[in-house]
Amino acid sequence: MAKHLTPKDVSVILGLIDGWEGKLQWEDLCDGVLRVIGTRPTRQTLSAHERIKAAYNQKKLELKAG
Repeated sequence: MAKHLTPKDVSVILGLIDGWEGKLQWEDLCDGVLRVIGTRPTRQTLSAHERIKAAYNQKKLELKAG
């Protein structure tokens, strides 16, 4: 069964996204999350959280704009 993300996990993931450098894709983010919270969530788990999804989309726009 998938691990539910705690509010602390969400905060850590938001920080990870904020500091992300280079190409950002959901699978890369899932791998990055594994290193910081100890479990690897699925893309669906991450994108189900509106704050994570919004931060991801914003970061993608920033990286695309340069």
